[in-house]
Amino acid sequence: HSVSFSWGVMAACLFAGAATAASVADPLPEPFPDTPEARATADADELEDLYTQGRIAEVARRGLALIRGGGQPDAELRLKIALSLSATRQTPAAIEQLAAVVDTWEMPAAKQARLPLANAYRWSGRADLALPHFEHVLKQEPDNAAARSGLTAVTRELRPRATVQWTGTDDNGGLQVHQ
Repeated sequence: HSVSFSWGVMAACLFAGAATAASVADPLPEPFPDTPEARATADADELEDLYTQGRIAEVARRGLALIRGGGQPDAELRLKIALSLSATRQTPAAIEQLAAVVDTWEMPAAKQARLPLANAYRWSGRADLALPHFEHVLKQEPDNAAARSGLTAVTRELRPRATVQWTGTDDNGGLQVHQ
């Protein structure tokens, strides 16, 4: 009996060890090759590498092509694509992607996208759309100097340049009333 018990214990240890090694080495299964999921994973990995290498123009171009082609990058990658679009002065596309990230409410990407979105709106002449985003950032981070500066600028842009006040007059402009 002691020999069979030893073999049983050894088999259990080997099985547990193999399961642990497999889970540590490969925490998430890879998609099958030559499937849309595998291509999407490869595209996302390539964009991450390009972003890390500082190849921003290529990230902007290829990332936007991926999204326009129906790809659904996660919020973190979409934020990197959006920031790349903004850096390459593709403001309308950057606004669209930054707004998509903010709308996901996936943290931390949504939080990180809000200030660039506010700035992109401001740079595109939409101070009215920038204002609530600057205010939101300042509610979360009252000491954020960039948000405070942006808020000051858009508040100034939204303020009327001249005001007219009508006080009325007794002068009728020379009109005469005939009865």
